[in-house]
Order: sequence, then structure tokens, then C-alpha cells
Amino acid sequence: MDLEALVTDELRDALPSYQLEWFDVEASTRRPPHATVAVKTPDGEVVQGSFTGDGPVDAIFRAINAATGLDARLREFRVDAVTGGQDALGETSVVLELGGRSASGQGVATDILEAAARAYVRALTSAVQRERAAAGVVQELTPAP
Repeated sequence: MDLEALVTDELRDALPSYQLEWFDVEASTRRPPHATVAVKTPDGEVVQGSFTGDGPVDAIFRAINAATGLDARLREFRVDAVTGGQDALGETSVVLELGGRSASGQGVATDILEAAARAYVRALTSAVQRERAAAGVVQELTPAP
């Protein structure tokens, strides 16, 4: 099951997309969590962003928004265990809204924060692709002057 989850996770990154390069999170009970991320854009540019959130996952999601310049809103977040044991893989599912459209993404890793960040950038990719597809349809339906 571990291998299947990891292969499926890697196949999701085959198309041009936003990809998590790295992240740093500082979290404690004494101050709000802070995250810094680097994200590779579909154009291949690596962008960075930082943000403070209500928790480490929120901080990562907001840092990804800051890096990409997108104003996505989290609608759903879920964590599930793919396998058992001390080195278990966790799968996260994210549903976000961008420009009035919903999109989802999944991520798998032994680190739930990493899985969450991967799921979020995949959901962003899906949302941006849907937005571009809708814009293309609108452009095709609009007669040329």
C-alpha cells in the first residue's frame, strides 16, 4: 500500500503544475506558527512566501498563497492514514475555492505538514487550470471584432 500511494502521488506531478519545493515551519504554544515556502510555478519559476497562521497547516497554506500571489480560500481539509505503524503514510485532501470555483488536491507523505502542502499546491493547479479552461471557452464563444 505504501508503494501504491507513493507512485500515485508522483504521477500527480507529471503535468505542468505548481509544485512544493520546500517549506519551513516554526510552531509552538508560545507564539503563532510561521511558515516559509518555496513553490515552483507551472512556468518553472521558483517563488517564495511567508505567513503566520492559526496553526502550522494554516500558516503553510497562507504562505503558499503569498508565494503564488493567488487568493485561494480553504473550504475543506482532511487527514487519513494510508498505512499503519510508526512510519505510516498520511494522505491529506484539500478543497479550496479560487475565483468562485472549487478545486481539490491530495498529498501523501510521512509528514502530514508536507502532505498538506502538496495537496494544497495540487488543488491550486487544478483551480488555475479550470479558470484558464473557462476563459478559453469564453474567448471561443465571443465573436472576434
